[in-house]
Amino acid sequence: MPLGIRQNNNFLHLTMDVWQDQIFFNETVYPAGHFAAELLNVPEETIRELVTHGGAISHQVEALALAGRGEFINLLDGTRTSLEKLLDALWHCPPYSLMDKRQEQHTLEVLFSPASHNDLLKPASPVREFFFRYLVAAFSIPLGIQHFAVAARYFEEGYLRRLKKRTETFFAMAAHDCFNSEWFWDMMRDLPVPDIEPFTITPDLRSSYVFARHPKQESETGKGNRICEPVFL
Repeated sequence: MPLGIRQNNNFLHLTMDVWQDQIFFNETVYPAGHFAAELLNVPEETIRELVTHGGAISHQVEALALAGRGEFINLLDGTRTSLEKLLDALWHCPPYSLMDKRQEQHTLEVLFSPASHNDLLKPASPVREFFFRYLVAAFSIPLGIQHFAVAARYFEEGYLRRLKKRTETFFAMAAHDCFNSEWFWDMMRDLPVPDIEPFTITPDLRSSYVFARHPKQESETGKGNRICEPVFL
């Protein structure tokens, strides 16, 4: 099959295919490191906006979890408004900006429809479980983006700018020194909710191999690495 197809990409789950230092996402090819570099170009104002809306949703999640039927239903309109504001900001952040916006809007329509109220209020129902997973992702994704941006800028300003040579060896040495620096980890532990998605060099990913072909060059086939990210960045 061509790389980059049949991927399950939505607010809760990201899938990318990796082959020959290229990333295949939603049937489009990008150079390795593309999304990381693009995230660092997101204005700090947008990141602050994301974290602000995510913080509002975190408080709404707590209230919804403890609310009775009447209060739960009354809280839904405000929660939906917060989600819509967050999604508007998130569409400026890759790879979320490359996802199907209409799909996420449809998800909101279904979740917040009066027809879903009974299922949302039913303990242990699949709809209620999905609803709260969706809300947890909503306040976790901004924190994941913020944590990554802080870590990457610390690495760039504190280590990459001082490289004597721009080679793979010196880059690897800088990465080793950074990730083993107690100052680095002190800084990361001081971030808001540091354990929401710890920034480490061994992230929580699922990986498998697929035999596939290049989506634009059908004569090229090979074994690619499909990476699934059940986490928030």
